[in-house]
Amino acid sequence: MILKENGIWTYPDGREICDLRSPQGRKAYRDRIKQAGERQGWICCLHGIAPMCTGKMDYQYGEGLLAVTLEHESGRGMGGSRRDDRMELDGRWHNGAAHMVCNSWKSSRRIDYNSALQRGLKPVVPERKP
Repeated sequence: MILKENGIWTYPDGREICDLRSPQGRKAYRDRIKQAGERQGWICCLHGIAPMCTGKMDYQYGEGLLAVTLEHESGRGMGGSRRDDRMELDGRWHNGAAHMVCNSWKSSRRIDYNSALQRGLKPVVPERKP
């Protein structure tokens, strides 16, 4: 059974998806972006990974290529089938805040940046497929 509470859909496997069609869901999504940005010290989670990344993010700058977005660490899957908007998973960071341009560069690749960031290491970046 899928439950919706406060604009967030919760699936049987535990995934949470903020309903961006509802005001409550959009607020929850923005709150999660802000939470991720704060825990990262407003440094893009893909800094040092995405070649164009400038590092510092400004939450107030909400439009254009440097807009702050919610970056889904495991990708969202075709049609959002794997999307998970949770901020923690099994006691560790999940997802992050990233510049829009960096998030677009990452595409649907899985990059385990959070476990590396929590240990103070640089994440390993998989090669792009042509």
